[in-house]
Amino acid sequence: MPPPPLPPPLPPPPPPPPPPPSPPSPLPSPSHSARQSSPSDAADGLYVEFNLSDDLMRQTATKCPAIRSGGREGDKRGSRYVITNDTTRYTSHRLLQDIHKEVAEQLKQHGITVRTHMSNAEWVLAPTNGRTSNGPTHRDIKRKQPGYLTVLLFFGDRKLQGSPGYGGVKIWKNSQNFYPGHDSIRGAEFRHVKRKLQKFDGVIANLENFNCVVFDSRLIHESLRHTQHTPRASLTFFLTLEGMTPLPQACDDHYAKPEECDTIDMQQYL
Repeated sequence: MPPPPLPPPLPPPPPPPPPPPSPPSPLPSPSHSARQSSPSDAADGLYVEFNLSDDLMRQTATKCPAIRSGGREGDKRGSRYVITNDTTRYTSHRLLQDIHKEVAEQLKQHGITVRTHMSNAEWVLAPTNGRTSNGPTHRDIKRKQPGYLTVLLFFGDRKLQGSPGYGGVKIWKNSQNFYPGHDSIRGAEFRHVKRKLQKFDGVIANLENFNCVVFDSRLIHESLRHTQHTPRASLTFFLTLEGMTPLPQACDDHYAKPEECDTIDMQQYL
């Protein structure tokens, strides 16, 4: 008797269902994305030195304020004085615009390509009979976000840095986030905070070779003692990057008054 026929083969199993689609990759947080694309990134911790043109420096040097000695009983014996730039007596509005334009061009080489707003033009004066001490250790603004730059133009006998010397400015690099919320280091915490500050690279501006210094206004810095027999003057102002909240006008209640200053020509030291 023949064997029974084999059963027909079973149909192949159906293919497995496709895997579910992978969830989309998470997008970066808005704050991170904003930081990466913010024009103010280039200003974060910025410190640069360069030269402005001889013509601009010469024009500005023709009318520099100098603190006036008030006689034996009224001598100005402080180490630093600040006076608001009077555009009718010192650096004119047109000249300030030319300085701003040239500084902005120089800053393009360091990543600052957006428009900037210039404000708070002032002079910092170190008289010939000033005390031989450094200025206060401080930062210019207490704001936490980058986007604000301090510009310093130096006049006087910059070639004599030593003892006696021109002095200048010392800046602690990368200190923009150190000791937040404080614009000066003073009082009971001075020694403690100043000791911690030493972990940052403190550099003295090379004013023998450069006449202009620009830095993040949050960097901690101090002016150095001036012991020459000729005055030192520096024209300073803020640059606010486009899109940032403008800085208020400085309170000048404690500034030197125009009647306490002479106007002198400092071209001979350029």
